[in-house]
Amino acid sequence: MADPCVDIRVVSYRDLDLDSVHDVRQRAWQDKYPSFAAHIAAWEDGFEKTATHFLAERHGFPVGVARFNRSDTSDMKAQFAHAGQFFEFIQSLRPPVGVISRLSVAPDARGLGVARALDKARIAAAIQAECSAIVCEVKVGAKRKGALKALGFRTIAGISAYPAYPFPHVQEAPERLCEPLCLQLDEMPKLN
Repeated sequence: MADPCVDIRVVSYRDLDLDSVHDVRQRAWQDKYPSFAAHIAAWEDGFEKTATHFLAERHGFPVGVARFNRSDTSDMKAQFAHAGQFFEFIQSLRPPVGVISRLSVAPDARGLGVARALDKARIAAAIQAECSAIVCEVKVGAKRKGALKALGFRTIAGISAYPAYPFPHVQEAPERLCEPLCLQLDEMPKLN
């Protein structure tokens, strides 16, 4: 059950407080991948500026961040060039396609339903943007996969796990294998 003190705000890049975003990302990754956490600001990529950002606040303090991109399938190559078969699958979808990424929840807010609230807000944004599907990547073995499956995401048959997007600025980056998930919005019943 979501904490009633958690509010989700939709923020454009122009209005985004990047220091707060970097702080949440750094706190979220510090215990999992300290070598990544030290380079959080370098995570900004070409999709950051075009994304719709979701900020979770608890008692007015940022505790979670996530982003959503509405993309034409042809402009997703840069984001998924490392993923081979997954990019081929994405190209088979009717554009536009939603991409969810960069979910981070501060350790002191875990277990409060923040990630689920951010996911639901991004699904609603994809539906409003008339996306045919939402795609994302999850680390192999992560609990995150179960949370997304509970929201209707499914693994994509025939696509093997692949190395995650490289972080060239992180010298001691551990190898992380990812697998793709997809939520087919075209197959969901329309709500009146």
